[in-house]
Amino acid sequence: MRIEKANKRDRQIQKRKSGHVIDNRNIFILEEIQRKKAEKAKRKIEKRIHKEDIDNEDNI
Repeated sequence: MRIEKANKRDRQIQKRKSGHVIDNRNIFILEEIQRKKAEKAKRKIEKRIHKEDIDNEDNI
């Protein structure tokens, strides 16, 4: 309990100093969001390439 209170107090002090506190949980969440966005962009590009390939085959 004492450690949790100390951590909370440290977080509050950091918050006052820098605005936002980035701890391990926030970093993990940010990495997950970036990974999902990258996967979505990759699928979009693959879909576009596949569509172009089909269009090229139709033109031949």
